[in-house]
Amino acid sequence: MSDHRFVPAGSLVPSPFCPTGYQRRGSTCYAYNTSGRTFTNTKSYCSGLASGDMAATRDSTELDAFSEITGGAAVWLGGKAASVDAPMQWHPLKSTLAGVNALTNGPISEWANSTMLPRQSGYDCLSLPSLTPASCSTNKRALCVKAADAGCPAGFLRSGSACVYASMAPATFSAARASCASLTSELYEPREPGLMLHVRSLVATINSGDHWIGLQEKYPGDFRFVSDHSSPLFSFFDESSGVGPISDGSSSGPCVKMAANGQLGSSDCDDQKHFICLYKPRPLCPAGFVSFGETSDCFYHMVGSVERSGAQARCAALGAALGEIRETDTLNSFRTWHGNTASRLWTGVTDLGENNKFTTSDGLVPTLLPWGTGQGGDTSLGCTSLDRNVVADSTCESSAADGYLCVHSPGAYRVR
Repeated sequence: MSDHRFVPAGSLVPSPFCPTGYQRRGSTCYAYNTSGRTFTNTKSYCSGLASGDMAATRDSTELDAFSEITGGAAVWLGGKAASVDAPMQWHPLKSTLAGVNALTNGPISEWANSTMLPRQSGYDCLSLPSLTPASCSTNKRALCVKAADAGCPAGFLRSGSACVYASMAPATFSAARASCASLTSELYEPREPGLMLHVRSLVATINSGDHWIGLQEKYPGDFRFVSDHSSPLFSFFDESSGVGPISDGSSSGPCVKMAANGQLGSSDCDDQKHFICLYKPRPLCPAGFVSFGETSDCFYHMVGSVERSGAQARCAALGAALGEIRETDTLNSFRTWHGNTASRLWTGVTDLGENNKFTTSDGLVPTLLPWGTGQGGDTSLGCTSLDRNVVADSTCESSAADGYLCVHSPGAYRVR
């Protein structure tokens, strides 16, 4: 299920970061079409428009934003009952990236249920204005959404969150570095095992030979990345897939090449080889924040004991909010990034308003609250912390956490 706590700020504007037919508002691309269609046809229309999805909303601020975009017209949302008179669910065609205003196969929130206008029998689809149940065969306008894409420069191919360029002509190692720099990129450095597998398969479709990459021997047997002279963590690579450490047996020079099968070896730097350039779109995250690539949210992790209210204030000072991770994939990505070390981090979920009724700082019921064993039922504790991939209830004092997690959405604001 995609999470979209943040409401894109500003007006709709044309943007090279959105597909044809979409305009950008914050970090989300919207396509508003005034032609009337049934719910099913609207779903197909959005899917055909650069694989977009029907819009969905979880709070009143998002609903107001949609009203601004559509001018209060009758527009389909992605909410539909699974069967006649069954509860409404968000029901776009496919899963979407987090941070986009579209949800997948999940029940509408408690807020949406309480806000939805009275529903007549057979009115099994959800629409604007407000949250209005309607017959799915009625004709209404379309509001489609997609994640804004930072885009790849001309000649580069998309590989996950990065852009890859494979040269058509060979060059020496130094000439390869210069060519990449002229393309506002760098000679590819294999820092991420998953990305390396994508790069390998992508480059192999263009050239099947060896390619220079951004590794060079600094001292005998000590290979470093050329951009910052840091050491690669080859232990992360999957040698069974042909992606492994530099083979000592192939060492014949201080510069590193990658074969089509992903195996790394070294060669004389004056040899002529194809090369790989990597361009990462300018990050939308503020300095110090990290994005995992599968979400438009940016995360900031701070270590140090502080009361929850102090952590909340510090996140606000960074233009962020004390975080709630509302998606299992994001939680898993955070755990991978943060490591498996025990560390209790304040979250934005509490039951300070009403005992044992846990809500986010927006007053919403959390869609993901993975309680640890024996947690979530204490009658006196009001705050929660995240420890690896489970949540615990606790006091709000500084001794109950070792740090905190702030979440920021680029180009967006959050209503407190």
